[in-house]
Amino acid sequence: MNKRTYGKVCCVVNCKNTQYNTKNVHFYSFSMKPHKVEQREKWIKAVRRRNADGSLWQPNKYTKICSEHFIGNAKSEHPLSPSFLPTIFPPCYLKTTPSEKFILSAKRR
Repeated sequence: MNKRTYGKVCCVVNCKNTQYNTKNVHFYSFSMKPHKVEQREKWIKAVRRRNADGSLWQPNKYTKICSEHFIGNAKSEHPLSPSFLPTIFPPCYLKTTPSEKFILSAKRR
């Protein structure tokens, strides 16, 4: 990623939205504020990205997620709102990994 587009693209895998190719789409940062740690961690979990080594991906201060991943195309600051967390993702997110399937089946036992 070059300097010109850094932080101006959606971090969701297979989302092609950038601030240059979309209209009426907003881009939100993963909050670094101490009082929003819980919201940040929930966003990271919802995005479900992994590093090449399998470790949990961590956004930096420039990372953005676009409004198309929030119900109503806008994030909410209210924890009880359905748009508090990103929940709309490309179809590849609907697939579970083998380890997730194992965990789910173990919980049912």
